Amino acid sequence: MSGPEPYRYIRYTWWKTYDIAELASKLKERFTVIELRSYGRNEDVPSITRRDTPQIRVKADTLSAWLAPSRVILFQKESAPFTKRDMELREIVLSLYSHVIPGPLPFFYRKEPKFEQEPPQSHL
Repeated sequence: MSGPEPYRYIRYTWWKTYDIAELASKLKERFTVIELRSYGRNEDVPSITRRDTPQIRVKADTLSAWLAPSRVILFQKESAPFTKRDMELREIVLSLYSHVIPGPLPFFYRKEPKFEQEPPQSHL
C-alpha cells in the first residue's frame, strides 16, 4: 500500500508576466530562493515557451515552487503535511498566479490537489 501522491499544482497568469528577479528579491526574505539556469533546459519541468521556463525555485519547508514569468509549479518531493511556512508560500503564489488554465479558453480545468496541514503548535 503506498501513501498519498506528493502535492503538485500548476497555476498561470493570463495578461501579465512577472519580473522574476523582483519576485526573488521579495521572496528571499522569508524563503530559500535558488536561481535556475535562465531559459535553460530543465529535464524535470516541461516547458513550451520561454515565458514558461522556470527561472527560480522557492522553497519553504516541504513545499517548493518553480516560478516563471507566466507560470508557477507548486510541488513536494515527498507527500507531507503543509507547515505554516508552506501555507504562506502557497498563499503568496496562488495570489500572484491566479488562473488554473493557461488561457481564457476552457480547454480543460484543473482542480487543486488535496493536502494536509500540520496541526497548530500548542504553547504549553
